[in-house]
Amino acid sequence: MKYQEFDYPHASQLNALLYDMSKRDIELYKPATLSEALINPYVHTMKTHLNGGVLTALQIHTREIAVVDKFFEWIERLLDIKTLRSWVVMYNKGECGTLHNHLEYDKSFCYYVNLPEGSPPLILQDDIIEPVEGRVIAFSGQLAHEVPVSTVDGRCSLVGHGS
Repeated sequence: MKYQEFDYPHASQLNALLYDMSKRDIELYKPATLSEALINPYVHTMKTHLNGGVLTALQIHTREIAVVDKFFEWIERLLDIKTLRSWVVMYNKGECGTLHNHLEYDKSFCYYVNLPEGSPPLILQDDIIEPVEGRVIAFSGQLAHEVPVSTVDGRCSLVGHGS
């Protein structure tokens, strides 16, 4: 099996918080480039490439927010991992996630926070996965994946990687 799907039982408590946090970070902070983020530990938002979504709430799993901690405890137990990297990503019109993988991690996961009608899917190798709010898609960090160009504003997901 290439991927696993799990519905988070407390999505109604988590989604609004994550979406509002991401929107606020985007309004308050100019996104850094990847090279800037690697040398500046105080970066709040970043873009990995010109047409990429904006990564916000960097390392959110370390921020000691009770409702967020509850999610990470749940997903780490399900996947038998320790989260090592996390962020919330917001895709607006014209933005995408280019084909990539996370070779340094055993598992990667996407938890879907906000999906306006017409939001692009997750493409995991040859599988086209239609995201569902409140659902986690978990897969090997070795697998190549991408998010096609968005035609809507506000596609938001929490991303994590661990071993």
